[in-house]
Amino acid sequence: MLIENHLGEDLSLDYAEGGTGQWPVPAKSGDVPGRWWSEVPVGTHILNYTSAKYYGKVTFHVEDGGSYVSPLWLNDRSEDWVYPMEIPAGCR
Repeated sequence: MLIENHLGEDLSLDYAEGGTGQWPVPAKSGDVPGRWWSEVPVGTHILNYTSAKYYGKVTFHVEDGGSYVSPLWLNDRSEDWVYPMEIPAGCR
């Protein structure tokens, strides 16, 4: 799982289900997003996220042998924050 933080503030993630851990995702620096990544096991995962302005929960399910591009984007300039994405060419 790769998380990119395009906000101008730090983001904190912690597992509510499906694993253990808490991770800081740094704020973007210029045009470069803050990044955090980790391997996640097969199963359902729930992550709670918090920042200075935002909080929420993301639930996702990982299937054995499946690959995904996240459909979830948080946009700090709009109330519209969920966008579907296609898997880019060359990815699997």
